[in-house]
Amino acid sequence: MKYVLSFAFALMLGASTLFGQTNLKFAHVNVELILSYMPEYKTMGQQLQAQRKKYAEQLAIKENYGQQKLAEYLELAEVNPNSPDLKAKEDELRRLEAEIQKNASESERKLQVNQQKLLAPILEKMDKAIKAEAAASGYDYVFSDLDGNGTSVVLYAPEERNLTKKVMKRLGIEVPTN
Repeated sequence: MKYVLSFAFALMLGASTLFGQTNLKFAHVNVELILSYMPEYKTMGQQLQAQRKKYAEQLAIKENYGQQKLAEYLELAEVNPNSPDLKAKEDELRRLEAEIQKNASESERKLQVNQQKLLAPILEKMDKAIKAEAAASGYDYVFSDLDGNGTSVVLYAPEERNLTKKVMKRLGIEVPTN
């Protein structure tokens, strides 16, 4: 991934030289840092945590019910291993297990969908602030310091080209002093 980004950057620099535009200005931001200080992002995290807790509680109820049914099955199997009811209880246990797995998967899917829904306007707000700050500061390109996996993309850049704190101020976020 780094090689692709490096190649793309080199290609842009080469193209700018080829066409005589050597005065391009580049800057960078730490998107993850900005997000971590945005109140909307913190609120989103709290909302998702509450939703996750609700789903976990619902799942725990089903799992407890399944444990009760398993205990009933084991008790019946111990007392009367030839009981015709054992087959029905086994089928019920399989159905419950499948239902629990389905509910867990569905809960995770709903959480992901909700996260995307809540994150979209936050990212849009941040994107507008980055573009506004880049235009106000006269930058042609702004790169993210990190890729989506937390790997550094910008290996070196002068600190005066770091727009992170300016974007945070534009968003009304108190800039950390460190």
